[in-house]
Amino acid sequence: FDLYHRELVQTPNIEFIGWMDLASPEFQAVAESHAFVIQLGSAEGGGGSAIHCMHAGMIPVCTKENSIDLGNFGSLVEPATVENVQKVCKEVSAYE
Repeated sequence: FDLYHRELVQTPNIEFIGWMDLASPEFQAVAESHAFVIQLGSAEGGGGSAIHCMHAGMIPVCTKENSIDLGNFGSLVEPATVENVQKVCKEVSAYE
């Protein structure tokens, strides 16, 4: 968290919420008001949080380290560079 503190907390277009109970009304409100979940893993054994968000109807933007078979649903950031994250996020934000 310390490594990415500026990007997560001090960037004006990112709202940092922190840990959230996925069974809570607060999470339900986020799921209903957001189209995408962005989970960029580097060493995960699985993307449980992203899968839960997918179950709630959100479209995943992930790296291969999340171990989620996106099939034809969602976007894969590959390779996982800052430039590719920016590119993919711009692409999905233009979806209609």
